[in-house]
Amino acid sequence: MHKRPPNTFKSLLKLLFNFKFYKDIKKVIKETKDYKSSPDVHIDDFEEFLPVGSTAPDFELSTLEGDKFRLSDLRGQYVLLEFGAYT
Repeated sequence: MHKRPPNTFKSLLKLLFNFKFYKDIKKVIKETKDYKSSPDVHIDDFEEFLPVGSTAPDFELSTLEGDKFRLSDLRGQYVLLEFGAYT
């Protein structure tokens, strides 16, 4: 059975994250119509604002119990920040 070819845009995004020629691939992707029209793929904009490994800005959230929690409460500890969204 012949598999359907991968979505070209998705393939380019995978290349963006997996190859050492990041900047060259990023330039190619930024010129694609799909990239320019999609509001949720501008990952590199975030990386320029907050590079991987840099100190995260402090923020405050409410816990499920309604208590306030600040990122700075964990200063000096290893913290993994993971944000996700579901549509």
